[in-house]
Amino acid sequence: MTAPWRSQDFGARVLLALIAVASALRVVLCVVYNPMANVSSDMARHWNHGARFFDATFMSAIDPPLYQLYLSALRWLSSDHPLTIGLATGLLSATMPWLYYRAARELGLEQVPARLAWLLLAIAPSLLTVYSFFLHSTLLMALMGLGLWMSARHLRKLDRPSWLWSALVWTLAILTKRTALPVATICLAVGWWKGSRRPTDLVLAAAVMAALLIPNAIRSHSILGFPAPVGSGVISHTNFVSGARTIRIQWNGNENYHYASPSSFQYPLSPLSDWQIRTAREDSEVQVTAWAHHGWVDWQRALDAIPFAPERWLERWGENILLYLFAPAWPEAMGTSAIGELNRAFRWVWAPLTMIVLAGNAWWFARHRRLHLIPLATTVLALSLLFQNSYPMEGRYRKPVEPLLLLNAVWLCQPRPGARKTDIRARTGQQPAGAAT
Repeated sequence: MTAPWRSQDFGARVLLALIAVASALRVVLCVVYNPMANVSSDMARHWNHGARFFDATFMSAIDPPLYQLYLSALRWLSSDHPLTIGLATGLLSATMPWLYYRAARELGLEQVPARLAWLLLAIAPSLLTVYSFFLHSTLLMALMGLGLWMSARHLRKLDRPSWLWSALVWTLAILTKRTALPVATICLAVGWWKGSRRPTDLVLAAAVMAALLIPNAIRSHSILGFPAPVGSGVISHTNFVSGARTIRIQWNGNENYHYASPSSFQYPLSPLSDWQIRTAREDSEVQVTAWAHHGWVDWQRALDAIPFAPERWLERWGENILLYLFAPAWPEAMGTSAIGELNRAFRWVWAPLTMIVLAGNAWWFARHRRLHLIPLATTVLALSLLFQNSYPMEGRYRKPVEPLLLLNAVWLCQPRPGARKTDIRARTGQQPAGAAT
């Protein structure tokens, strides 16, 4: 009777040793391939926002605020020293997989499967090399793992402090990138429904969210002329609706910007096909002139001037689905380096993994007739990205769902998923955390 336990303990120790090596590698790579060596394009924009967060610039108001604040604090604490920046970023990189491990344990995974998920997240190339760049997703993935952990903790404790902690963390994730909104909504909804169902808890959570969202709503309104508490997708939406390769913006008569999606310059099915989206094949541009004192009016006028063709809208939808499934993630999958080649090769994992995980989640729900937070969060985020049709999809926008897909795959393979109970649950007959009937 003791042999299986000894074997399991041995496997857990081996996994822990591999995790330690992978975590050290994540830190070392951020020092060797320092994000400060890649300060160009979007990365330069984020880096500069960190130094001038309180400047009233158009792009700083368009972007979500939390990553700017994170870089501002990082620059202040490090004095822009490359080694300190690399070590701090490496610490964030190594912490991200651990947060999903903590969520997995809280949500019912046994130690060995949870450590296996931790290891997979730590060594997946696309989740490893992205931390060599200043991108929203580096902070977002960590906050989403923390949010899932806090939601699972609330499902176990079912008290008000844990509920408010989950509301706080999910709001921070939304302030990092709007991509987190579907997952935040479903996790908070399940937490409230399985918890008190008291209106007062909703009011308190709304107060926490308002305290974080209102300041940036005021800031963005003073710059843009309309509130954008979690940033605004007006540029990418205009790009999507117009179908133009380049959007040129003249802001307040003296600031000029241009935007082009990396998807317009990629061959997402290469080397199997040289297919590109139509925007990449047609060199066109749209000019937008906007003034802050006009608020949303100038942007709406620009959108109204774009001819609407239903068949083109459907074509862009199909293009977005293909881009979600197969597009390489800019910038880490670009270039001829070994890292770029590795990321381009690894991108073929996500399409079959997405289909397998979604089918497995549907099968699990049909068989058990109850919901669990891991497949629920994964399914909601994957479908919201797969079928969104309001901005041009890019491979990097797939990044936040990738940790969830790997965690979900391990969860599906675990015998009797969610069956672990603490002694208290076993004595009281309480449901495993994360499960909802």
